Amino acid sequence: MRTFGTLLAASTLLAGCAGVAPVTSGKATPNRGAIVIAARIITPNGRAYSGGMTLNLQGIGEGSTESYRIFLPAKETLLYQIAPGLYRVEAPLGFFGNSKTILPIKADGESYSPQFPHDLLNFPPIEIKPEHTIALGELNVSIMPVPTGTPPNINIKFNHDVVVKRHLIETIIRSMADPNISEDKRKSYQSWTNSLQEALTAITSASNDSFEKPEPQE
Repeated sequence: MRTFGTLLAASTLLAGCAGVAPVTSGKATPNRGAIVIAARIITPNGRAYSGGMTLNLQGIGEGSTESYRIFLPAKETLLYQIAPGLYRVEAPLGFFGNSKTILPIKADGESYSPQFPHDLLNFPPIEIKPEHTIALGELNVSIMPVPTGTPPNINIKFNHDVVVKRHLIETIIRSMADPNISEDKRKSYQSWTNSLQEALTAITSASNDSFEKPEPQE
């Protein structure tokens, strides 16, 4: 029994090295911010609604030591609760906390391991503020048809323009009335209502600014 307990403790510690799973339910608190993120996977058979992909949010700077392992399901936009701080996007860590360079993807029962995209590695640092929500974007994966025996051709793009961000926030707001989501998740999203509305207002303002016509020159 003692050996089993030791192994269980060691396994828990090593799993933590790969990053902890962020909270997806539970009420908003002053010591948490939130991100909204989604994934879309297109296979030769059409859009996949099973599977997903994983990436890490790594705390950077003084006092930012948290590391989150973010799973992006292919069928759902999610709000994740994150400790305040400055983060960068990284490839998911291995079980022992070692750095990896791939983006693990599962879709319709198949597994893929493409290189982690450079646009995510070069994504600007993300500042999470207490009780504030940030829409990050949507990770789009297209798995192109290839001849049998040929390595898969996979295109990956992270869409994070204002249109995508607005859609993500609106999706979370609409989901509060979705009878298919769990009651815990519904109550969690409802507790973020003010933050979500503020995020939507900021995104809409940024969208309007981007479409403003320049003033005519004299």
